[in-house]
Amino acid sequence: MVGKKKVQVMNVIGKDIIITDPCYFAMDADWGETFNYDVYSIEGSFTEYVWDATGYGDGSPKVFSIPTYYNPETFLEKLTGDDEGERDEVLNLMETIGECGVDSGTFGVFLLEEALKYNPNFMNSLPESCYCIIRNFSGSVHSTYDEEGNTHFILKPNNPIERTIITN
Repeated sequence: MVGKKKVQVMNVIGKDIIITDPCYFAMDADWGETFNYDVYSIEGSFTEYVWDATGYGDGSPKVFSIPTYYNPETFLEKLTGDDEGERDEVLNLMETIGECGVDSGTFGVFLLEEALKYNPNFMNSLPESCYCIIRNFSGSVHSTYDEEGNTHFILKPNNPIERTIITN
């Protein structure tokens, strides 16, 4: 399932994370410079993040969890595959957590405290449909790609009884 792009990995211990398009919290003067959307890098005070192109442009990716017994890559293969029966099977197992708007054709997973330290007021006028916050997350976050080159983030908790979180 993983395509030709480099898989990014982020490890988090007990932190709130936000899944969103970084254009929502980047200050206008920094977009394109400090926030380099050509190579998905941020200069300065951001220490941990995973940021990439969506693969499909703008939209509103859903954030959902899956049962603990399901391999996330297999789940995504069934979700994005051509077999309608397999797709229906996994659709019935998904628990929607939220969504995150995308207006720059990119999105990522960031430490909420770093985004708020950088721009404390960005959430004041931002609709909740533009971001999804996962509280007190401990685990790994990595990007993966479906056969069409669309990016998905998999948030795998360290605790095996907690559900894995995926973006579609």
